Amino acid sequence: MAKRRKQKRNYIVGKPLRMPAQTQMHYRDRIGEAVKRMLADVRKQIVDLMNEDYAQDHFAAISKPVITMDSEGIGSQLRILMNRLKAAYDQLFGQLAMGLSPWMVDNINRASATQASLSVVDMPNLKSEGAKLTLDIRKLDDATKQILKASVNRSTDFIKSIPDRYMNNVRSEVYDSIASGNGIKDLEAFFDKQESSITNWAHNTAMDQTRKTFNGLNAGRMRKIGVTKGEWLHSGGSQHPRELHEDFDGEVFDLNEGAPVGDDDGNMVMPGDEPNCRCTFSPVVEYDDDDEKNADDVE
Repeated sequence: MAKRRKQKRNYIVGKPLRMPAQTQMHYRDRIGEAVKRMLADVRKQIVDLMNEDYAQDHFAAISKPVITMDSEGIGSQLRILMNRLKAAYDQLFGQLAMGLSPWMVDNINRASATQASLSVVDMPNLKSEGAKLTLDIRKLDDATKQILKASVNRSTDFIKSIPDRYMNNVRSEVYDSIASGNGIKDLEAFFDKQESSITNWAHNTAMDQTRKTFNGLNAGRMRKIGVTKGEWLHSGGSQHPRELHEDFDGEVFDLNEGAPVGDDDGNMVMPGDEPNCRCTFSPVVEYDDDDEKNADDVE
């Protein structure tokens, strides 16, 4: 049976630009391994501290509603421990960021170059320029190089921020448990909740970093060769899809401005800009009336 023809339109759509899963998974997993190591170590060392004889004596002796942390007591030991843990994991995540961030961006840049080339070179209006386009797409202009640099910096800042995000919450909660006299009793549920929260946040943010990098480089490459439009592709599969993104699936938007589907009352965003957004786009080439016959032959 012949395929039902779509309604006529004055543009041609290239192949979808899909995130390279292998690079994304490696980046996410390397960060996840470091987070898992930090969580286990911090929890163990704090629990060990709380089980020391001087800590147990402190909890047994509490009789005042407000506890002053003596410099020789558990409060002082906790400050020393937290400072040592903070320094150790600042160094660990700093080293991870310096190697992993440029690795991620470099791999996604190469995947972007390949996919962007494949997406446009077979489009009728661009086919005759295929070889030149491939060269132009792979070579970055100054504007796209800035996207590359910003992506490395954004990833580096994210990875380096992980210990602070966790340690600050831990420090506050442990001090409260000492002041209340409850010790470990208050901390077990806290650690369980915090470990789940920081693990999920790091996982989702790592995925977001790769998508932002990929879509940003793709948009920059398209603008470089004069392709200024894209067709929004909703990812699907989410239990809680954004209604605006879902409704905009298949619509054409300006790669310079984004699409009016943002969480902030429909502000302009690009695919992958918003947290946990897995949307992407296909490049769009508009044609004049003289090109209509060639475009009609493409389905």
